[in-house]
Amino acid sequence: MQTNPQPPLKDAYARADRELRVRLSRIGCALAMALMLAGVSLDYFVYPTELRVFFEIRLLCVGALAIILTLLATPFSHRYIRVLGISWALLPALAIGWMVWLVGGASSPYYAGLNLVMIAVSLFMPWTFVEVALTCALTIGIYLVACFARGVGPHDIDIFFNNAYFLILTAVICVITSYFIARRRVEDFRLRYELDARNLLLADSNNRLAQLDRLKSDFFANISHELRTPLTLILAPVEHLLNSSDVLRDDQRATLDVVRNQALRLLRLINDLLELVRLEEGAARLDRTRTDLCLLAPAMVDAVRHLANLKRLTLTASSEVAELPVDADAGRLEKVFLNLLTNAIKFTNSGGVISVRCRRDGPNAVVEISDTGIGISAENLPKLFERFRQVDASSTRQYRGVGIGLALARDLIKAHGGTLTATSELGRGSIFRAELPLAADEAAPGATAIAAPSQAPAAPDALGDMHRAADRAQWDGVIPECATGNGAHAAPSGAGKFSVLVVDDEPDMRRFLVSLVAPEYRVWQAADGVEAVEVARLRRPDLILLDLMLPRMDGLAVCETLKNDAELKGIKIVLLTARMDERSKISALESGADDFLTKPFSTTEVQTRVANLLKSADLENSLRDQNAALELALTRLKETEVQLVQSEKMSALGKLAAGLMHEVNNPLNFTLTALQFAQQSSEGDAAMQETLTDIKDGMTRIRHIVSDLRTFAYASEADLRERFLLTDALTVALRLVSHELKDITIDSAGLAGHAVLGSKNQVSHVFMNMVVNSAYALRAAHRPDPTIKISAETTSAETSTADMDDERTVVKVWDNGAGIPPEAIKKAMDPFFTTKAVGEGTGLGLSICHTIIKNHGGSVQLRSQGGQWTEARFDLPSANSTLDNNNKENREWTPPTTTANMPSSMLMTKSSR
Repeated sequence: MQTNPQPPLKDAYARADRELRVRLSRIGCALAMALMLAGVSLDYFVYPTELRVFFEIRLLCVGALAIILTLLATPFSHRYIRVLGISWALLPALAIGWMVWLVGGASSPYYAGLNLVMIAVSLFMPWTFVEVALTCALTIGIYLVACFARGVGPHDIDIFFNNAYFLILTAVICVITSYFIARRRVEDFRLRYELDARNLLLADSNNRLAQLDRLKSDFFANISHELRTPLTLILAPVEHLLNSSDVLRDDQRATLDVVRNQALRLLRLINDLLELVRLEEGAARLDRTRTDLCLLAPAMVDAVRHLANLKRLTLTASSEVAELPVDADAGRLEKVFLNLLTNAIKFTNSGGVISVRCRRDGPNAVVEISDTGIGISAENLPKLFERFRQVDASSTRQYRGVGIGLALARDLIKAHGGTLTATSELGRGSIFRAELPLAADEAAPGATAIAAPSQAPAAPDALGDMHRAADRAQWDGVIPECATGNGAHAAPSGAGKFSVLVVDDEPDMRRFLVSLVAPEYRVWQAADGVEAVEVARLRRPDLILLDLMLPRMDGLAVCETLKNDAELKGIKIVLLTARMDERSKISALESGADDFLTKPFSTTEVQTRVANLLKSADLENSLRDQNAALELALTRLKETEVQLVQSEKMSALGKLAAGLMHEVNNPLNFTLTALQFAQQSSEGDAAMQETLTDIKDGMTRIRHIVSDLRTFAYASEADLRERFLLTDALTVALRLVSHELKDITIDSAGLAGHAVLGSKNQVSHVFMNMVVNSAYALRAAHRPDPTIKISAETTSAETSTADMDDERTVVKVWDNGAGIPPEAIKKAMDPFFTTKAVGEGTGLGLSICHTIIKNHGGSVQLRSQGGQWTEARFDLPSANSTLDNNNKENREWTPPTTTANMPSSMLMTKSSR
């Protein structure tokens, strides 16, 4: 049914506004005429001497208003309503202004009438802001003309100002009020207009929905009939093969059982849909017979008892009366009670109780089915019997179905003249109450009593048996939680190089998929998403065939969980879905699925895709192993390169030290001998003795430095387990790098007294590199108080950084320099990595330190706060002995501003602890 479209909002409002203006203008004219004539009474008391003149003015105004009122009754008014509207409003204003002029101008109290005109115009008429403003302005102008035409004397100026003030104030209020009234009027019209439009659309939609509903019902009826024919042709041959063939292999018989069960399940769904359509159209024919509910209900309980036993449920039936006869279609009631009982079994957890009670309630027979199951929430209870409505319609629902069972049960009970209701409490259970009218005292003619629905028919009815089997096909899937997969600890099916995990909540689908891949692969099974993740973590399959809709956790969530796990993300995942839309495919790929299959799929397609993905996974694993081997080889190559560089440096340093010893020792010995003779010959000269002592200290320091350099370059094997003080190793390092530590305070108080086992020379090398790095950071930070703190502490094996059984001494080198960025700390130990400018470092210092400490069974760790400080710590085997207190010393070494011509006694400052 096509409705007439509405005109545009602007045109509709203009037409409605004209109609309203004309109607209100007529009322306004009539009201103005009446009020003008009523004003004669005011003239009688205020201006009795001017009564005749004022009466004539009023009659003249009323006559003019009558003319306008006449015009408003003609089609002319719709075209010129704005002019006519302002005209009739100004006529009373002109009459009042005329009377003001006649009786004193500004001193006349009749100016109040002009206020009434402006108020009436703004509140009564549907005028715009501009129209009201124009009318108010003209009204005030009439008053001003009347006053000035009469003359405003000095004694009238205060009265004139008073009257004009209130007129203007009234006009302002009226104009502002009219603005908001006009806006509200437009908004109200818009809302009414949209409501009318929606009502029109709703009426049209209702007509269309009714037509579509009829088409839907016809379609369901037609398609159900069309589908039942091929299903019958599928089921009949399958039944024949299963019943008459003795040569079927076990796998073939299992496959035919799957075909039969799923075809019966589909036939039941089609039958239910067709039944719904018939009931909706009132075309369902009930084959009524006298039926005793006290026999029917217990029979249905016995029919589903094996399902209750599988879930370890207690199922009971009781009756308060001997019989409950009803005139009903026994087959339809069987369908109702089977549906209610299987629902109770489905939604009741193991160990629960389900009871069926038959009783009489007045003229009705009542059958109550109660359970201790999961219950239904208060907000979902009113929707329970809606068609295609499911309490849990998510992709992770645990109980399958299409949502027509309870709707069909209610409609069947309603077709018998009864009611089906439900009460429930979430977590406590549910009660379904079916009420049917009791049969009359005398049985209907031709009616036969039915003791139980299992009574055999008089003649074989293969087609009827098939449909009854379809009605009972729902039993196979009523308890999905009992049909779990084989689990993570069960033995796999099949054998082969690769392993596959099959995940589906449908037992038949799992068996079918397993039969496809088990001949070539090892196969595990899982029935829901949570079990799939558990099996995947324990068994590490190479590939997963994963259904999209699963209980507890859907396929997309399983896919995301596995792909976010670093150890499991390499597993290939194929999602199985019945959804054909593009969005579902994109969601599958976005979740990390490697491939997807749309149901229904062919066996060849499944086997081919699984084989291809497993080949790809095998190649990826091989490539990953080769990359790991290459990375290990590269790491070893870098370590070897570092060791070679270190060896070359040590070799060059040894040659330099040997040459220095050879070239410097002879002059040093000669100089020291000469200094000894000079000291003996100048014993009386104190100043000369002090100078000679300083020279001797400097020469001795040169000998020590050259000796340390040679010892450092040629470390013997015996040095690797020598016992030494950390302060001694630090002293050697500071001698060699004293030129790098200008104006930097070295605080080594925390190092005193700690003895370790290892190579003193190599530990000196570690100290040297770390102190030089700290000096570089201090120069970059430009600190006013550059400080390097070196300390140590002995820890037990449980708290040491190395995995050793002996005690460890942890050494800390701290500076208040520029710090190290977090991203640089991760790479600081890598060979050739440096944050220094080109030419200022090779990037081998910390790498060499790491190698040396690692050879001592320890490790090097760095901590830093950008721009604030840096701390390097390493651990060494402790000597585990107590030093003599006389050997403990606190050294605080401050390099001089220049080392040229400075006595050796000033290069190292020692203080007692």
